[in-house]
Amino acid sequence: MFGTWLTLLLHHYGDRIFRVKGILVIEGEDRPVAIHGVQHLVHAPTHMENWPVGANGQPQRQSRLVFILEGIEPERIRRSFEAFMGVDRVRAVA
Repeated sequence: MFGTWLTLLLHHYGDRIFRVKGILVIEGEDRPVAIHGVQHLVHAPTHMENWPVGANGQPQRQSRLVFILEGIEPERIRRSFEAFMGVDRVRAVA
């Protein structure tokens, strides 16, 4: 579902989404999956060897996405994701 959402998002807003990248928790996968997109193009996902280590020295097993946008409110991206994926609220970090 995530891939479908991202593809639709980039198709619609690709000229204003300069870059998207992230690390995803995928159900049934022990390793993180890295994603990368530039404007209308989504590259094939990459399975990473290990989770990044946080400040506490422990692996940080959580999904993270970063968008570089122009003329799109980040809240619009969050609402789109929440609606498409059927989640209650996505935590935003500026």
